Amino acid sequence: MSEYAGDLAYGSPKWLLNLITSYDRGPIGFDLSARFVSSGEYNTTYVVGELAPANQNLPSNFTLNTGIRYKLSSWPGAPVLYCTISNVLNKAPPLIPGTGLTGVETNAALYDTMGRYFFGGVRMRF
Repeated sequence: MSEYAGDLAYGSPKWLLNLITSYDRGPIGFDLSARFVSSGEYNTTYVVGELAPANQNLPSNFTLNTGIRYKLSSWPGAPVLYCTISNVLNKAPPLIPGTGLTGVETNAALYDTMGRYFFGGVRMRF
């Protein structure tokens, strides 16, 4: 289905790059993940005049997530305290034109739709 390469309506960007890395030093650990979705057309099967040119080309998108964790090895259950920031740069996804019937304004399979958010917690073994 190479005719859909670069067609973001079908979820087929030409380039989709993911980088995931972790670093641990003693009880402290760090995580970093990045995601790049290349620019593309909304729908490669449209013909001229079916869609306004301003809505046809969608920009690329880059999101970054990071986290830190601390392991309490000497405690019962070896708890790990963690905190994560998703979409550090608060990058909004591109708006993808639709019919308005579904309420979907972007492709959630490709883009972060929540914006920046924080979460944390404790993981333990029982």
